[in-house]
Amino acid sequence: MLALFIFIFTLLIFVYYFSNSDKVNYNKYKKYEVSINKKQQIIISEIDKSLKSYNENKIHKRDIIYELRQGGYKLDKLYSSFSWNKGDENTKCLFIIRKQIMLNTVQIYLNKADALEAGIGYNDKADREFIDILIERYNLDEGFEKERFNIKF
Repeated sequence: MLALFIFIFTLLIFVYYFSNSDKVNYNKYKKYEVSINKKQQIIISEIDKSLKSYNENKIHKRDIIYELRQGGYKLDKLYSSFSWNKGDENTKCLFIIRKQIMLNTVQIYLNKADALEAGIGYNDKADREFIDILIERYNLDEGFEKERFNIKF
């Protein structure tokens, strides 16, 4: 009788734990993503400060090219370190969209450096619009995940 009780209790714990494993993995992913986003925002703000200084003629063209390339390489390194393979397909889809947003951001800064070096203009409007579309898609999918797991917005 005691063995049956222990078996049923263990089975209930097992079912409870694994029925919530997607939610647990989603929450872990979101914490990980927040830490990556903080690092990304720090790098982007450094690049933007350099761009502002360049636009105010406080630094030379070669310096801003160097800063853009270095920032792009830092973002690329962050992009390469960002990996996730746990959770259900929806969480993995959020990861893939976030990864694409990061890659496009890297490309914007590297393209700006290349354009400045070549002495041609670079309009990142189309790239930024694509990133905005990806962000909208990400927010939509994230809303579905929060609704699915009954997480407060």
